Amino acid sequence: MNGAADGLIDALPYVDLQIDEDGVRDSVEKLIEDELSTFQFEDNGRLPTLKLAAEAKDAEDAPLWRTALADIKQGDEKLNALDLTRYRVPTVPEDGSGASAEEWQKLRQVTELQLQYQHQRVCNLELLQKYGANAWRMHNFQVEGELNAVKQELEREKASVVACNQERKAMQVDAGTKLARLEAQWYELVAKNAQLEVACVGLENQIKEWKQYAEDMEKYQRTHFENTTDAA
Repeated sequence: MNGAADGLIDALPYVDLQIDEDGVRDSVEKLIEDELSTFQFEDNGRLPTLKLAAEAKDAEDAPLWRTALADIKQGDEKLNALDLTRYRVPTVPEDGSGASAEEWQKLRQVTELQLQYQHQRVCNLELLQKYGANAWRMHNFQVEGELNAVKQELEREKASVVACNQERKAMQVDAGTKLARLEAQWYELVAKNAQLEVACVGLENQIKEWKQYAEDMEKYQRTHFENTTDAA
């Protein structure tokens, strides 16, 4: 910690015990509540987040997604999770009567496409059967390695936090000891100054009394001398 940062610290939480005094905790909590009242929180207790509507307020496609969401909410439009029409093979009469050349051409294309799909599925299943188990084992091994790395990083961070708190506590306890010693010295000096002030006031009073006594003696001697001279 540099000197500038040290100058900003005006509290020692490991040393200051004023929070346990009567009324101090209530005052602190009241200050915290007053500060929190200046923030605007959502229902989940988090700070306000940027809304999608506000983010896309000036976007050109804003009316599109708003209209789409409105239609979905009203039930006018449904989302197709899976489009199964591509997997269906169109039918033609068994005798072929009434089917045009275009229909036969479309049937051939769709059939070839379905054959390609099925062939691709078979290849994927064969690859999965051949390499799937080892691939999953390798994936699990990698995930476990990442998990262990994250756990180790977490333990390092926890140890770093504990070390930081221990160092901070040691620094504050040392600072608290110095402050207690300096505070005791301050009280001692204040007491000595008070004693000196009382002694000075006493000496000033004695000086005033001696001055008054000297003046009275001088007046007495002067009067006595004058009376003696007159008698002679």
